[in-house]
Amino acid sequence: MSPPCTRVEDTVLDLIQIAASFDDAYAWICRAIGRRRTTADRIALAMAARKKMRWRREIALALGDAADGALSVLEYHYVHRVERPHGLPAARRQARNRQDSGNRYLDNLYEGFGVCVELDGTAAHPADEQWRDKRRDTANTVGGIITLRFGLLDLGERRCETASAVATLLHRYGWTGSLRACGLGCTAALP
Repeated sequence: MSPPCTRVEDTVLDLIQIAASFDDAYAWICRAIGRRRTTADRIALAMAARKKMRWRREIALALGDAADGALSVLEYHYVHRVERPHGLPAARRQARNRQDSGNRYLDNLYEGFGVCVELDGTAAHPADEQWRDKRRDTANTVGGIITLRFGLLDLGERRCETASAVATLLHRYGWTGSLRACGLGCTAALP
């Protein structure tokens, strides 16, 4: 007799229940969807069938971000700490970019402006593999896409400066929107 099996969606929800933080919970969603084991819609349906669910409201909203392609905790933080609070336009997440060496997926592509925001965490971008990122950035530039690269600190304590840098570049390439303050003490400003 073999042990009982659960569906991927139920396993993800079980792991969310015991996660130490919301970031850890979101990481489980990203793993399952990013590895194409399930979809955000199927996780949402499984969650709807449960009476109790830790972080239910937050997970329901986060599933929308994951469905839109925010498939890492850093990408989630970029959306919620930089892009939306500062009024930046919505980037296309996981945008496919064809290069000579094959397809590459860009974390956040501001189509029509030729601006890409890549997010580097130590897990997906260890120091000994950063040369690959540099080659991709070079290929992007040759192809007409300017790449900005940010890490965890840029999405936390430096989020306002990050928003300002993205807005400055977007304005340079035709964005007519306005950067807005994310709250009291926001340091985001266009030069």
